[in-house]
Amino acid sequence: MWQDTTWSDFPLLSDPDEATKDYVEVPDNGFQLCIEWAAGPALGARLPRGPEIRQVEVNCEDRLTGTSNSHMTPWTEEDDNAVDFFVNSYLAEAGIPARPRGYRWFLKRPPSISPGNDAFNQISSAVIKAGGDGSQAAEVVRVAQRILPELYD
Repeated sequence: MWQDTTWSDFPLLSDPDEATKDYVEVPDNGFQLCIEWAAGPALGARLPRGPEIRQVEVNCEDRLTGTSNSHMTPWTEEDDNAVDFFVNSYLAEAGIPARPRGYRWFLKRPPSISPGNDAFNQISSAVIKAGGDGSQAAEVVRVAQRILPELYD
């Protein structure tokens, strides 16, 4: 069933408020996106990434002195390329096509999961507890497909 799915089958949300009200954001990593894929277009959605300026915190530590400092730096095309490589490599291990760049991914919030910043972590934890520890991408998809219906009852 899911082998016939493409990322473009996931509904396109147009309103960021709708996304945050009814959905939880899926972190942009291979493990979490395997869960999104397993949920499919009936439960997942995407939102075009806006023109916001993304930044990343860089932490530097001097091993000799033990001192550290941090600073913010702009997210670059090189950063996107690195994330794409690792995310899409993991997805490929499960036979999932590369996810397109330029979107934020969302999953409908299950009724049993309370809203909040850790809502997707609760979903991920349920997959891990059921045996999808992330060591094999295809197993994450199989476990997620098995347990997601229970979360949405």
